[in-house]
Amino acid sequence: MIRQLIAYMNKDVDYLTSSLTELNKLLVSLTKHLHEEEIEQEFWKQHFEILLAKYSFASFSLIKLLDGTKTKDLDDNEFKFYDIPSIRILIRAIIENYLTINYLFFSPKDNDEGEFRFYLYQMSGLASRQKFSVSEQEHIDQKNEEKQEIDKLEVLIQNNNYFKSLPPKDQKEILGRKSAREFGWEKMIENSDLVSDTFVQMWKLFSNTAHSELIGAIQFRDYIFKPEFVNNAICVEIFLAIQLTSSLISNFEFHYPTTIKIFDKLSNEFREDITVWTKLAREKNGS
Repeated sequence: MIRQLIAYMNKDVDYLTSSLTELNKLLVSLTKHLHEEEIEQEFWKQHFEILLAKYSFASFSLIKLLDGTKTKDLDDNEFKFYDIPSIRILIRAIIENYLTINYLFFSPKDNDEGEFRFYLYQMSGLASRQKFSVSEQEHIDQKNEEKQEIDKLEVLIQNNNYFKSLPPKDQKEILGRKSAREFGWEKMIENSDLVSDTFVQMWKLFSNTAHSELIGAIQFRDYIFKPEFVNNAICVEIFLAIQLTSSLISNFEFHYPTTIKIFDKLSNEFREDITVWTKLAREKNGS
């Protein structure tokens, strides 16, 4: 862990990127183990593997960007620069992916809550596709079938014990807006195991960049004309990605005991690093 902190303080992008790479490789091995072992899970966890794969792809794409992005002009003059806006957009996607995994699979207190969140997630995704216009008969039939599935999911939600425990106003709002989640991203961060202040602020910053808002544009201009600030920003962002990935891995270890086969192959030093990074990502009590 001392090595990573020294690398962070010295703005050693290469070393921090190497640490993130090793964490991502471990996450891929854990996902592969889950798939190959065909571990029996509750039906409401059926999207776990695909969301883990999505997280890994985004993380490895981030690592590629951390090598620098090359651009050329018409005279074939080459420039290499950190594409900070794209890096931040990817980290925002990783944060939201982490939150979705935590919300759907790790934080439900019982089956009723897990089933409710699964039904809502399913219903929202299918409802979104209803908004698209289609002309081919195959797609028209599919759209009609999915409308029937949405109606069935709405009945399942209404009969769910967790849903019934919610105030009537919340029930009406949930069924009306058909959002994939009960609440927005900020509330999801606050309800997660992450340090709320840090991750809410960073998520807002990265969202500004993703939406091409003024703050993101001003910061990017500063990075272009004041390159001495770039390494500091990059290290902060890698540091954040390392913490998130470590926390996700720790949740994996806690909820899936058979993964001990994978963790037993790791050096004590690497395991200790994961523990410390996880504590940094979470609330002060390290819960």
